Amino acid sequence: MMNRVLILTVLVSVSTEAQRWERTKREQLWLKKLSNFSKEYEDAILLPECTNSMKPNCTVAASFWDKDAVIAVDGLNSGHGREGVQKILEQNRGHGPDTYFSVHWYYCKGSRKGVALYGVGTVYSNDKREILEEWRVLTFFRSYNDGGWKIQYSFELKGGDPHAANM
Repeated sequence: MMNRVLILTVLVSVSTEAQRWERTKREQLWLKKLSNFSKEYEDAILLPECTNSMKPNCTVAASFWDKDAVIAVDGLNSGHGREGVQKILEQNRGHGPDTYFSVHWYYCKGSRKGVALYGVGTVYSNDKREILEEWRVLTFFRSYNDGGWKIQYSFELKGGDPHAANM
């Protein structure tokens, strides 16, 4: 319960701050790089082995997460470590293989060690014609010296106004 209160407090704070925020050049660069990273991750989620409703295998998608990552999705158990994240990803195929999840990032803050992004995650029908759900998403990305990125933490919450950070 305490985790949910903390996450909700962070999301409300971030969404309020985002409405009066202007991006620096560094933040614009991070948004571009991490939007591309997110697109590659979304493609990994759509691989046939991950969308198999009988026995999904989301190993490729889990490789985008750091070895000590944490995922917390409203209504699901938390996942800890890459294996825990993979388990949550595979359980979350409850929307079915005919769905598509995409995040539009609105806000970022960070340093050379990592970046936090806030956005709206949308679950679409696979043909993108129907919006099934919208979520608030707060994700921390860890930066590595080789220029690579991994997802460190991700918190996804239903409810409220998911477009509160929309500028």
